[in-house]
Amino acid sequence: MGSLPRTMGRHSAPKSGSRILDFYHLKYLKLPERVPCDAFVIKYKDARVYNLCAMRWTEASPNTFPLRDYFSQRWEDRKDPFWWSAIAHKFLESKRVVRSHAARKLRLAFTESLRKKGFAPDGNVLDGKGVKPLTGTAQLTPLEAILKTRQSDLVLQTDVAVEHILKFRDGGFNKNKKDAGFSKGSGKFTRPRPAEKKPEVTQGFTITKKRM
Repeated sequence: MGSLPRTMGRHSAPKSGSRILDFYHLKYLKLPERVPCDAFVIKYKDARVYNLCAMRWTEASPNTFPLRDYFSQRWEDRKDPFWWSAIAHKFLESKRVVRSHAARKLRLAFTESLRKKGFAPDGNVLDGKGVKPLTGTAQLTPLEAILKTRQSDLVLQTDVAVEHILKFRDGGFNKNKKDAGFSKGSGKFTRPRPAEKKPEVTQGFTITKKRM
């Protein structure tokens, strides 16, 4: 198997023959609004994609990261059909222990949602009968609201995320329509903007509420 190219930045391609895409191929999923999902955001693509943490070595030169080829081969050898991870960013909380708690909380909820749908954490079917396994790559990012969200309520949100992923697997979205089921945005993570409140309008006047 050929060696990785010297650089593998945002706009570069994986090595020749690799079936793993760069992290920036993941796109934000636009989840249904029937259950408000404010505790996390999720990116997904029905393909094998490196996660965010892998960028530390995929974008490094073999000269500065000698284990790069070793890690690359380990990823190539993975047999699990569904890749996913929950990674907390520093904007959530400066303390690492809090970020770890939020990520662990999200992982437990997502694992429970997979189980409820009959899937193991690696995407394989638990009973091994009839149903196709989950495929693709998902990246979950906890938001500040997760710190105050009850675990049972968080599972309801991850239930929606798993159902949305299943729609892609089962062809529930029009794959010929570009970005069907995805929200618009770049590959880089940005904090969701709060909804802007429209000013109240009365006859002949416009009233805006200002914070004192």
